[in-house]
Amino acid sequence: MFGKRPGFIKFRADVTKGGNRVPAIVFCRGGAVGILVVLYCSSNRYVLLTEQPRAPVGCSTFLEIPAGMLDGDGHFAGVAAAELREEAGLVISGEDLRDLTSEAFHVYRPTGAVGGIGASTKAGPRAGASSSARVDASTYTATPSITSMATKLPEAVGASGEVHPDKGVWRPRGAYPSAGGCDEFLRLFSCERSVSPEQLASLQGRLGGISDEQIQLRVVRYEEAWRVAPDLKTMSAMFLYERLAPQPGQPSWVEPAALPEEAVADGPPQQDSGDH
Repeated sequence: MFGKRPGFIKFRADVTKGGNRVPAIVFCRGGAVGILVVLYCSSNRYVLLTEQPRAPVGCSTFLEIPAGMLDGDGHFAGVAAAELREEAGLVISGEDLRDLTSEAFHVYRPTGAVGGIGASTKAGPRAGASSSARVDASTYTATPSITSMATKLPEAVGASGEVHPDKGVWRPRGAYPSAGGCDEFLRLFSCERSVSPEQLASLQGRLGGISDEQIQLRVVRYEEAWRVAPDLKTMSAMFLYERLAPQPGQPSWVEPAALPEEAVADGPPQQDSGDH
């Protein structure tokens, strides 16, 4: 239990497809957010990772991007910004976070939620790379504004690769790391900032999170992050970040905004919005 709310639930369901029973033992743990923070310093690019003990895999120095569980209100970008503040001590507005999963999949977005399809967000350093969609709040059906096959749902793609935009009822809520047995979905965000060498050095080894999480920040070269962090959130976020980069004919990449000195908080708040 998380307070008065159920935490994790495991159950067996009776599910059939075409009259045939399908495996349906389900572990419900809900959604989570992950944030890929890309830092630019002296012509080099870095990724901000957290190092913390992960008992289930027997590692005391597991590296991953800042992440946390959703609180159920559907405000994905707000939760992501709170996790950055808690785990990394970075004060960044949810409006400055780029929702990679929304751009990639035109994901399901509850009415009034921020950080999903149709949300008003800043163009950011990779202006022109994102796509928009119109949302019918009564059915959560998205109408893509671009025709790239990569944005279509699997049900909308025929056996020979043809696209049927009118097909496909199911809408993903994010990226699913283990859909065969768990409902967990990941909303992956990115944020780019230019930092001074002094700011970069101040983040290296900085303590974050609440006391029992034992989180320490690690700054690694962007090119090495996927090798040192055996974490699906990290690899998935980097993949989407690369795939959603501007393509030929799109507006070129622009310089990331500088990270103000006051954006690095004195210390993380002593509260936990959920570990992931």
